Amino acid sequence: AVTAIAVVFIAAGTAVFLMVKKPVSTLPLSASVLSLPDFAFKDVDGNTIALSSLYGRPLVLDVWASWCRFCARQIFDFTALQKEFGDKVLIVEVNRGESLEIVKKYISEVDRAYLFGDGSRTLLFALDADDLLYKDMKGFSMPETLFIDKKGAIVDHTRGHTNIMEMRRRIEDLFAL
Repeated sequence: AVTAIAVVFIAAGTAVFLMVKKPVSTLPLSASVLSLPDFAFKDVDGNTIALSSLYGRPLVLDVWASWCRFCARQIFDFTALQKEFGDKVLIVEVNRGESLEIVKKYISEVDRAYLFGDGSRTLLFALDADDLLYKDMKGFSMPETLFIDKKGAIVDHTRGHTNIMEMRRRIEDLFAL
């Protein structure tokens, strides 16, 4: 009876671990996703931003939605990394097809985590109303993140939540290019 109970606990523990600890998928880069067309985004303040205008330093495009709980954790971690690396890297949180009102409400609910000490916003929040970036990157998971070198070439694409140590390593790898 004790052996049977132990087996049940081990099986249950393994099942929980496998459900919670989903491995991050790193995609092999094909020629079709080594670069992106020059998208134009609106930031949450209404400014139009051409993707090409962001090149010149390492860039991270993190695609998220307010309904995605894994995205929320990743945004929090990217906030810490943006504060850590400062102007050496630009991290852009690209929302998938939600309205400006939903995005602003989401940011206001968690605003303190996303601000520098002087009150300025840590991350650049952009809207992709037509979900073009997600479609172009052939997204099927949430969040999806592109790590882009200073010339605009995609060097890494991750699917699913990535832990902060791995994100830091991927950003540091961009500095070497």
